[in-house]
Amino acid sequence: MHSVIGACMIVRSRSIQEMGLLDENYFFSLEESDWFYRMRRRRWWVCHVPQAEIVHLQGRTANLVKGRGKIEYYRSF
Repeated sequence: MHSVIGACMIVRSRSIQEMGLLDENYFFSLEESDWFYRMRRRRWWVCHVPQAEIVHLQGRTANLVKGRGKIEYYRSF
C-alpha cells in the first residue's frame, strides 16, 4: 500500500467532501494512511511528486510528551 505523509498533502475538496475528514480514532499516527487506503479502495489516484520539497520537523510533537508519542503510534498501528 502506498501512502503520503500527512505533513504535506494536497487533496481535492471533492475528495474530502466524499471521503470525509481523517478518522479521529487514529489519535496520533497513521490517520493519513487509513485515509489514502480508503481512497485507493474507491480506485482514486494517490500521487507522489518527488520534485516537491518541504521541511518536516519529524517527531517534534511526539517529543513534547516523552514516551506518549510512541504509545499513541503503536495504538494507531
